[in-house]
Amino acid sequence: MNEARKKTNTVLTLLLAVLLITGLCLFPFPVHAEGPEGDDYPEELKEAGKDSLVDPWNFYNRECVSFVAWRLNDRNGLAFDGANLFLGFTFWGGILAALLVGGILGAFNGWMVTRFKVPPFVATLGMMTIARGLTMLYTGGFPITGLGKSFQFLGTGWLLGIPMPVWVAALIIAFFAFYMKKTPTGRYIYAIGGNPRASLLSGIRVDRIILWVYTLAGLLSAVAGLLVTARLDSAQPNAGTGYELDAIAAVVIGGTSLSGGKGSVLGTVVGALIIGVLNNGLVLLNVSPFWQQVIKGFVILGAVIIDKYSTRKQH
Repeated sequence: MNEARKKTNTVLTLLLAVLLITGLCLFPFPVHAEGPEGDDYPEELKEAGKDSLVDPWNFYNRECVSFVAWRLNDRNGLAFDGANLFLGFTFWGGILAALLVGGILGAFNGWMVTRFKVPPFVATLGMMTIARGLTMLYTGGFPITGLGKSFQFLGTGWLLGIPMPVWVAALIIAFFAFYMKKTPTGRYIYAIGGNPRASLLSGIRVDRIILWVYTLAGLLSAVAGLLVTARLDSAQPNAGTGYELDAIAAVVIGGTSLSGGKGSVLGTVVGALIIGVLNNGLVLLNVSPFWQQVIKGFVILGAVIIDKYSTRKQH
C-alpha cells in the first residue's frame, strides 16, 4: 500500500512540475516589434508585438504552434524545420527547460547504474557522447547566437559589485555544503560511497539515493551549461570539451576519494580554484596547449596516486 502511494505521489509531483514549467513557458509579457534586425521578423509576430502583449498562441510558418516570445529579435527556442515548427520560451521557461533536460539525463544515468549495473564511468561517458552527438545533429555544428540581454546577464552581469556566476556558485556551494553535512540524505550519500553493502543492510535505500545523486549531478551540469552559454552569449555545440578532465582533477585534488565515502564540497571548491589557477598560469606563461594537456594529465595521475596511498595507509 505504501509503495503504491509513493508511486502515485511521484507521478503527481512530475505532473505538477510539467504544469509549472508549461505555465512559465507560456506566460505572456510585453515585447516590441522594433529592434536591430526588425526587418527579419515574421510579419505575424510584428503585428502581434506592436506595443502589446504577445499572445502565446500564434501562427509561425503557416502552422499553429505554441509560441512564447522572449525577445522577438532573438526568437529563442527550439526550431523543428522538418515540421515547420518553432517552440519558443520565456526567459525563465528556457532556464527551467534546460534544468529539466539536465535532470532527466542525469536520472537516466542513475537508472543505467542502478537497474543494469553499468559502471558509472561507462554510463556517464556514454551519455556525454550521446548528448554531444545530438547537439551536433540539431545545430549542424554551428553556434546559436543572439540569446538576449536578459540571459546574457547571467554570465556577464554584476550584482553588488560581484559577477553573477560567482553569486550562483556561492549559493550552490553554501546549499550543498549544508546539505551534505547536516541532512540525513547527505549522510546517506557518504555512507553509500564508503560501503554500499553495509548501507543496504542498515536500511538505506541505496538505489534510490544513487538515482537522486545522478539527477542532482545532471541538474548542476545544466546550471554550468547555462552559465557558460550566457557568458559566451552563444550556444556552442562543442563547448565544454575537456571540462570533464578538469572536473575530475578538481574533485580529486580537493580531497575526495575515488574509492568513495570521503570528501567535502569546500575541498572540491579549493581543488577547482587550484585547477583554475593552473590553467590561467599556463596560458599566461605562453605554454603550448598540447603541453598543457600533458601537465594536467600528470596532475590528475599524481592526485589519484596520493589518494590511493592515503587510503591504503588508513586501512
